Amino acid sequence: MGETDYLALDGRLLRLFLTVFDTGSVSGAADKLDLNQSTVSNGLDRLRRIIGEPLFVRSGRGIIPTQEASRLAPLARELLAKFEQFVEAQEYRAEDESRPFVIAANDYERDILLPQLLVKLRLLAPNAPLKVLTAGAKETVLEQLRQGEIDLVLSPGIEANVDDLKQQWLFSDSDAVFYDTEVIKGPIDLAQYVAQPHARVVFNYSGRSEIDEVLTGLKLEREIKLEVANFSALSSMMRGSELVTTLPSRVGISLLDKMAQQTPPIPLNDINIYQFWHQAYTHSPRHRWLRELVKALAEELPMLN
Repeated sequence: MGETDYLALDGRLLRLFLTVFDTGSVSGAADKLDLNQSTVSNGLDRLRRIIGEPLFVRSGRGIIPTQEASRLAPLARELLAKFEQFVEAQEYRAEDESRPFVIAANDYERDILLPQLLVKLRLLAPNAPLKVLTAGAKETVLEQLRQGEIDLVLSPGIEANVDDLKQQWLFSDSDAVFYDTEVIKGPIDLAQYVAQPHARVVFNYSGRSEIDEVLTGLKLEREIKLEVANFSALSSMMRGSELVTTLPSRVGISLLDKMAQQTPPIPLNDINIYQFWHQAYTHSPRHRWLRELVKALAEELPMLN
């Protein structure tokens, strides 16, 4: 148990701790917070006495967090979010916002929603930048949400133990088959669909997809000739080739707008896109304003044919 009562904690001390945690440096934290190094060191020493455990240890020329510091960091971020909610006005004024809105999305979700979001932000929150990150590995995204490094993730789903995350459905899409009509004369039936070489997008895995499972059930198999890490890579690589690809139909609005598209010759489930956030920010007026704006833009998407 620490030497000082837990009520000695305050927001500035938590922010100091998190800045050192994130920068991995007392001097770096001092520069970022516009403090001198002795103030940062004294603050860390004070927090160590409150916690009763060492928080950082030396490693080479720098410092690294202890296991206890790594455990406390997400809790500290959640507490700071609660402090912010405590003093924030209930009526959020987006026009006064200057902090960046940070969203993680892959190129499909990015191209469908974020251009319209940027337009709205320039109008409603002109001083707040929009920062768009790639939604990488599942574990990385979860950690970024928990650490408060991103506000929202736009994604079809996060398969993990995510009791501390919240989600909201945004929109649905259905799959379509895309191909170059200069090479392939459509429409493509099931026999031709299986015979053509296929391209697909794989993010962090290369396992079997729903398409492969359906084909297996029909005692059929497709041949994958191209795998890429994002949707945008397909447009130039498929042009002039015999490749076909099966992707969400809205890709045909932007990324694959030069390709022909048709309904797949096999039954496939719809794709549902959600926005995810950490539960610590559920009641934050700033965060709620952003989520409501994203949801409103999703509702304005054109209906699928």
